[in-house]
Amino acid sequence: MQENHVPEKIKFRSPPMLESSDEELARRARGLLRWKIRYDSIQVKTVNGHVTLLGQVSWDLDRETAERTVRKLTGVVDVTNSIVTKTHVSWNRAPR
Repeated sequence: MQENHVPEKIKFRSPPMLESSDEELARRARGLLRWKIRYDSIQVKTVNGHVTLLGQVSWDLDRETAERTVRKLTGVVDVTNSIVTKTHVSWNRAPR
């Protein structure tokens, strides 16, 4: 009679070329943000794959695009978006 052998927990790891250090992840995120939304003012900090975005942009769309863009990077576990949007003043002219 043949004995069924059930393996213990199997751990899967990404191939080494897909694993990213926090420094490498931050570098890739900054480069992509400069290209995608053309802001050099966004700071990127990473800790264990958790990315924090800091800085100031002109529009909410840029803020949202920055987060969506970074979330897609391989190695990103989560994103905290602390980017602020500049306040825009609208000038209303009085009717003549």
